[in-house]
Amino acid sequence: MEKEKVKENVVEEVIDVVDESENKDIVFNLQVENVKSKSGRIYKNYVVKQTVIGRNGGKHEGRARLIPADNSGYTVLDLLFDGANELPLIAKYEYQLIEMNGIKKDVSGFKYYVQGEDPITGEVLDNIRLKPFQQSDKDWLEIFIKRQQIKSEV
Repeated sequence: MEKEKVKENVVEEVIDVVDESENKDIVFNLQVENVKSKSGRIYKNYVVKQTVIGRNGGKHEGRARLIPADNSGYTVLDLLFDGANELPLIAKYEYQLIEMNGIKKDVSGFKYYVQGEDPITGEVLDNIRLKPFQQSDKDWLEIFIKRQQIKSEV
């Protein structure tokens, strides 16, 4: 007796996109770090670092690692950095409400884009999307954003 594979049809529809023009883009410095593995191979980490002062006046270095969506994105980042140690990272707030099989879901939040120059054409590329490596990196980015927003309000 053969087992039948049942494939659920998932319908995704964007039902609402709101222009959040009052939410300004926030710019950070994205730095590249060379990390040597135990086997001797050198890897590159892309990080945002900021000094954060706690309630008691203690200083902590916050560090958020970002990665591309897939492995070929590392090649794109290598081309963009092209010997530079840092590039601008733009945090954009994007609001979107989608509907999947009749269930509405809010997928709003900050999206992160690195901005660099194509070394061959000289064209500015600013739609190269990165994502936090793990949850703690996302938490650090939220702290950096909140503190940047407070600074800009003052």
